[in-house]
Amino acid sequence: LALEQTSKHNQRVFHHADNWSTEKGNRLCHAALRNAGTDKIPLDNPDTSTSFGFYDLSSGPVRVHCVIPTTGNYWSLSLYGWNTDNYFVINDKQVTGNTLDVVIVRKGQEYAPLPGEKVVIAPGKKGIILNRIIVRDRSNSNEIIAASVIQKMSSVEALGATR
Repeated sequence: LALEQTSKHNQRVFHHADNWSTEKGNRLCHAALRNAGTDKIPLDNPDTSTSFGFYDLSSGPVRVHCVIPTTGNYWSLSLYGWNTDNYFVINDKQVTGNTLDVVIVRKGQEYAPLPGEKVVIAPGKKGIILNRIIVRDRSNSNEIIAASVIQKMSSVEALGATR
């Protein structure tokens, strides 16, 4: 039964991934913390607040704006090619300040970064964004709310033609 449920879930996820261009691309979807009591199939760490999205560089670079928690909670941003190969990871220990702007560009694409932006070259024109915050104490509702608010402050913006 669990394998059947996993298969159905993966079919839904990959169906949407294959057809994501018909939906709003270049945006993040923010998930709530997992709940073993109600989630049929836990897909990741239950103490992780996750944002997930797809990007498309067909029309130009894409900026991922992230807010980093100042509470000491682990935070990370990972970028994957469309084939799910990871090509970029950064975490809260590597960021100075409480925000980070990563601009994803295609190889050979020119982009003049604004001060503070980190430019990352993607292996292809489409890929996956994964943004995570670890909640240290699931019984602390204030920490859960704070992680959710911080996640929702992160965003993706298509920049269009290079400047």
